Amino acid sequence: MNAYGDIEMPEWTPLDQAIDAQGVRLVLARLGVPSPWSEFCRAIFDVKSIPYSLVDARDVQGTYRPLKSLTAQESVPVVLIDRERPRSNWLDQLYAAERLSSKTPLLPSAVAERAIVVGLVAELCGEGGLGWCRRLQFIDELLAQDSTARDKQVGGYLKAKYGAASDRDYESRSESIVALMADRLRSQKAAGRLMFVGENLSAVDLAWAAFAALLQPLPEPVCPMHSRWRDLFSWIPKTVPADDLSLLLTHRDRIYHDFLKLPIPTL
Repeated sequence: MNAYGDIEMPEWTPLDQAIDAQGVRLVLARLGVPSPWSEFCRAIFDVKSIPYSLVDARDVQGTYRPLKSLTAQESVPVVLIDRERPRSNWLDQLYAAERLSSKTPLLPSAVAERAIVVGLVAELCGEGGLGWCRRLQFIDELLAQDSTARDKQVGGYLKAKYGAASDRDYESRSESIVALMADRLRSQKAAGRLMFVGENLSAVDLAWAAFAALLQPLPEPVCPMHSRWRDLFSWIPKTVPADDLSLLLTHRDRIYHDFLKLPIPTL
């Protein structure tokens, strides 16, 4: 037992067995790191109490060929629901979960607030968002001249899969997004509200909880990671005041404590 609760390691189903199954199956990253996209997807279904099984996308050779055959791409998460089309986009996954369960709505009913939620989540999840830009930082660090052969192998794989930056503005972009999130949360708290949008938990709070790992991962007992990846994930934005960073990380910790399941299933 620790501050986050009992440690229970989940069971994973191979993709070839999961394709023809019924119910909800979440194809998540299982690489020893807390993939923010996978963790956000898992959080959505956990908060809404939608039962699911965890699926490992890799085949026995460790490749993603079966996933590519199924979805025409090789990235996770992917959500499988009965015989419906696979969903590999975060917004499609969010809408599907909202349809499956009315418990704990994660998209506000008011159009203006819903637009803010979707926009803020996109700044974290979307192409050019925080996750995307931090991944470009990883690639640069892994391919640095003094990197190990293993780092360069991993960096080369990521570069081939996701590309590389044409310039180095991705770090300033990451800093701007973190500053935006801090400004938003600070203004909400000044108005007596505890969440990023409105009065209640929304998809933004869950997305931030997941993507905050790209600044400071949760402690090792509840977020097991190889030390090299923990170093890569850990990052202090230079232009964001320490108080703002503390505000954001405290919010992440509260969301996990109050709403989410631990440990993070990275293994």
